[in-house]
Amino acid sequence: MKLLLFILFIFTNFLFSDALTLARTIQNKEFPLSYFYWFDEKEKSYYLSKEQSDNNYSVWQFTKDRKWKPYHNTSKFDGFPKAGKVLVSANRENTSMKIKKEYCKEDNSNKRACQEMSYDISHYFWLDTTGLAFLLSKNQENISIWRLTQDKKWQPVHNAQAFDGYPKAEKNIETIELNIGKSVIKIGKAVSEISKNFHLNLESENLGNSNSLTATFLELSPQLSWAFNQKYKDAVS
Repeated sequence: MKLLLFILFIFTNFLFSDALTLARTIQNKEFPLSYFYWFDEKEKSYYLSKEQSDNNYSVWQFTKDRKWKPYHNTSKFDGFPKAGKVLVSANRENTSMKIKKEYCKEDNSNKRACQEMSYDISHYFWLDTTGLAFLLSKNQENISIWRLTQDKKWQPVHNAQAFDGYPKAEKNIETIELNIGKSVIKIGKAVSEISKNFHLNLESENLGNSNSLTATFLELSPQLSWAFNQKYKDAVS
């Protein structure tokens, strides 16, 4: 029984500290923001844009199977061919993307297509120096952050609900400054400990419910499973 409690304690602490570990990899750093997500309500689809060095934008469509399909002014990617310049214009103004799909003509029946449409930027995407990819969303004063995993899942890192099989992330970063004008994000210090409100329930009836514990293990990614096994080996050796 003591061994079971020990294993459960190590497993639970690792599971709930993984988001905090990720938060610590980006703490006290500043990142340029060059990728912007917006949602087209008519097409029911997310798009991702990136400002290039020549001040033009490349645009990808985020597909249902979580691939980036080249849409405008970008090279081939994710198994899709490259896309030429199919948009008349694509520009960012503060928190909006301005998209114009066609030139307006007197006999143009599709007035919506030839008008410049404005889309609210809902998420900001960036890569850190190690190649890890992160996504940020701001709702009023609340900021949430996720990491894009290698198997294209969104792992909560800061102030985000449970998603894609990963547990909820508490507010693991003390301060976050999003400067839209300068297109930078400043990540402050990560918190020094796991949420004080977390309590491990060690009631015997819960420990006896192996189905729940097994289900939790099955939700782990290969990387988490490997790391847990390493922690366990180190602890009992």
